[in-house]
Amino acid sequence: MSAYPCSQPVLSITKGPRQCHTSLILSFTPSYQNGVIKELVTEVPRDDFDVEKEGQVEIIGWLYQYYNEVPKNAAVAQPKSHKYGDQELASATQLFTPDWIVKYMVQNSLGKLWIHALMTRHPEENETELVAKFNWQYYMPDAPQTAETVVNIQKADQELANLQPQDISFLDPSMGSGHILVYAFDVLMAIYTAEGYGEREAAGQIVKHNLQGLDIDARAQQLAYFAVMMKLRQFDRRALSRNISPEVYDIPSSTEVSKGSVELLMDNFTKEEAQAIYDLMAAFQNGREVGSLVDTSKLSLETLQNIAEKIDQGAYNQTFVRVGEKIHQLIQIALILSEQHDIIVTNPPYLGTARLNNSYSQFLKHYYSDAKADLFAAFLEKMTGSLKRGGYSALVTMQSWMFLSSFEKLRKGLLAKYTLSNLMHMENGVMGIAFGTAVSIFRNIPLTMFNGTYHQIKYRDVQNGDPASLPVAGNRYNRTNQTNFGKIPGSPIAYWASSRMIEDFSFPKIKNVSISPSQNVTGNNKKWTRLFWEVNSLLISNKDHWIFYAKGGGYRKWYGNLTTVINWSREARLTYEKGDGKHASQIIPKKYWYKKGITWGLITSSLPSFREMPEGSTFDKGGSTIIVKLEKYKIILGLLNSNVFLKFASILNPTLNFQVRDIQNMPIISKISQDNQITELVNLTIKASQNDWNCFENSWNFHYDPLINNIAEHNPLTIWLILLFTCLIRITSSPPSQTMAT
Repeated sequence: MSAYPCSQPVLSITKGPRQCHTSLILSFTPSYQNGVIKELVTEVPRDDFDVEKEGQVEIIGWLYQYYNEVPKNAAVAQPKSHKYGDQELASATQLFTPDWIVKYMVQNSLGKLWIHALMTRHPEENETELVAKFNWQYYMPDAPQTAETVVNIQKADQELANLQPQDISFLDPSMGSGHILVYAFDVLMAIYTAEGYGEREAAGQIVKHNLQGLDIDARAQQLAYFAVMMKLRQFDRRALSRNISPEVYDIPSSTEVSKGSVELLMDNFTKEEAQAIYDLMAAFQNGREVGSLVDTSKLSLETLQNIAEKIDQGAYNQTFVRVGEKIHQLIQIALILSEQHDIIVTNPPYLGTARLNNSYSQFLKHYYSDAKADLFAAFLEKMTGSLKRGGYSALVTMQSWMFLSSFEKLRKGLLAKYTLSNLMHMENGVMGIAFGTAVSIFRNIPLTMFNGTYHQIKYRDVQNGDPASLPVAGNRYNRTNQTNFGKIPGSPIAYWASSRMIEDFSFPKIKNVSISPSQNVTGNNKKWTRLFWEVNSLLISNKDHWIFYAKGGGYRKWYGNLTTVINWSREARLTYEKGDGKHASQIIPKKYWYKKGITWGLITSSLPSFREMPEGSTFDKGGSTIIVKLEKYKIILGLLNSNVFLKFASILNPTLNFQVRDIQNMPIISKISQDNQITELVNLTIKASQNDWNCFENSWNFHYDPLINNIAEHNPLTIWLILLFTCLIRITSSPPSQTMAT
């Protein structure tokens, strides 16, 4: 197509931020005999390209995800110690958002803002009636509110009384190929036409005044630009000749412009302008990595705006043009990031700090200290804080921010400042990825008594296509007040918890009758730990040689999973305490050595299970342990192994990793703590579990297989000889090497 004969200008998908879109053209091969063009034409159904049948946007997104698959797989396959650079970040974090999720986010943010504006203008009409005019199938009407909350909402909405469609600022700060922007275009078109605008005029207004998008990936920006321009051209056939350009930018690093080039241009600026440029370049030094998280709070925005206007007016000489274009782009991005927006909708990057280089990690710690654990959390904090008063943010993120202790400060901060209007909680696989996600929709007004709408999507709900409507019946659908979350330790977003369960957290907690003495860390388990049958049996349970070491293990309640021993000699203990200079290590305080405790596996793929850790033992981080007051020991062990615990555990931490703090925050219901019958039952179950464990050779107290008693030809003498022989083997056993025992 390099010489495509057509009277209409050919749209470029390789357009720079201020280039004319007739200056570059699509770089397709002219041969249709093979390759992607042939496949698109011959293999993809025509309807999937039909703009009237909503297929074209997803095709662009899925094609780009396929195009990006090889570099993404290469990035993900790197060792966990590998730190991503800017190109790898763009590849590793690209994820296409399913169309129905995009609709849910946009309808319940942009759509909801407009419905609130209409209700302010037309108080005689209710929310349901107004929504019906727009046919928004995933729109979730607000829950019934208290009279006081209704008054507060109406006061806040008064600011929307004069809102016009062209006043709405819509930003996608990690836009990818533009899927969210394109659907926002459709919703805005419905809003404009309902207000009496013609489609051609509305399309131009949307591109000029409403939509903005940013991304660190230059190729994604090109596709987003293409997608938005195609939406514009759908309604205005002459759009390409009208010099209308979408405000969608890839975010560069200022280092892409040589320092020398910038210095040569400083004669064009006043001293104040020059300083503003230097500050701009410093802020975007790592722009290609940091993206929309760039901090613009210290920039001289008014001065930068004046510089941008001078560039537009051609106020500088021709030698300035090339570098000036890049500076102009940085200024436009800085202005977008500095503005307050009515609506921010995005699917941000998901990436923990372990994959980030040191400078990026330090950046997050400095600017997003409450959200530094993951990029998505930093976006959640930044973008919700970039809303105009009364505006909505809608982000689809990992579910971990709802529960994990590493996001507790973030949760509390968001719930204190903003109103959680809607939350859609999605199971593993719903978005085509192997972990749970959530769409969180916040409004920038602090309505502490607001009843939000919460619901869940299970994988089975989307196996055969998109959900027909929301919420799905029976999927944890609830309307609750976000202040309830603050009544639960850690403030998890446990939206399904009943009011009675929330009240139970007012009872004393397990932490009131237990302590957690941290854990032992040898620094080198291969050197300092063994399975008990690998060492001299006479040295086991000798407090100066080997003691049993709880390390978690598989699912087993009440008793067992004690097969590992740790070297507890004076030399070894000193090494754990002081370190060997090569490995991090620690030892629990001496007063907790050999104490009886309750232990469990830190990570499990099944239900949690709690066991007795016998007196004379100790534990490591894999076998998390609490030391409980003896008079409450059996009550607590019984509670933790009950179905009651599972209910509370699903609130405190629905993941598979049960930290000590999660266990200690469990409430002890008063009736349970005073029930002697529970103590008796726990004694029986511990004894039964102990007997069962001792029936197998991997138990220290194993004597012989109980089946021996039931073999007819085995008389008492035979059984006695078998037992004696087993004992002799154990007593005379020696370690495989002299380095194993001390």
